Amino acid sequence: ARCGSGRRGGGGGGICCLAQEGERERPGKMEVEKEGMLTVTVGPFGAAAGFNFSSIATAVHTSAAGTCIRVAAGQYDEVPLVITTEELQVIAEGQVTLTCLSNEPVLRIRCARLLFKGISLVQRTIESVDIEGLGCVIVESGSATLESCRISGAAGGVLVVD
Repeated sequence: ARCGSGRRGGGGGGICCLAQEGERERPGKMEVEKEGMLTVTVGPFGAAAGFNFSSIATAVHTSAAGTCIRVAAGQYDEVPLVITTEELQVIAEGQVTLTCLSNEPVLRIRCARLLFKGISLVQRTIESVDIEGLGCVIVESGSATLESCRISGAAGGVLVVD
């Protein structure tokens, strides 16, 4: 794992661990779908196809702390995700790509603990922007584990602020 925290003016601060498939457990790493955790599903066509939601953003914004969101394979064009739920897991079931057409980060994390697993995050900017200080993923507070995720876009990588 590559773990780090960075400093950049402002509040809370956070920690982000980037994990590789098959890596051994680390202290503090979230247990995937631990006992008693509520599981919801996201998939193309939502309820019509037997899923709870058709949008990752809707699932994230309506899920309670301690929820595991399982995302079916597919391409999801979404609004930027701001995760504030205290403990959340978002896990891909197959090849999942989350694309965001915005000058904002694809994923902004402000939660106690997050596991984001197996999802490709793609940022497509609307217009030319100054990318200094901008990341595709920004961890503002809490602890986040991005496992087997691909991150790409104009702003690139992960920014951890403190």
